[in-house]
Amino acid sequence: MAGAMRIKIFELATQAGKGEGKKPEVQIGIRMKLSSFETTCFVTQPCATYPALESEIQDIRQNLDDLLKEARQIFEGSSKMDSLGLRPDMKADEIWTILSAILDEG
Repeated sequence: MAGAMRIKIFELATQAGKGEGKKPEVQIGIRMKLSSFETTCFVTQPCATYPALESEIQDIRQNLDDLLKEARQIFEGSSKMDSLGLRPDMKADEIWTILSAILDEG
């Protein structure tokens, strides 16, 4: 999407740490606004160190990559159905006629 404005989805929240050193902790969250109500839904654990935050972000990236793979399978499956001429409104006997005409690929 060249030239499209990028929407900021995530935000970094800082809070006072717990324990002796009371180092600040950070969390990644998604700002949610519904009507006049606004809140942050955190998607990471509080992190007291950069490596901890980096690990949390890697988990989010992995989750997003997994969602992309799942979507690819859905789109590829959909395009295969399209190439066969199958439609959701078809009756079972119409689908069977098309499928039974396909040669065994094995």
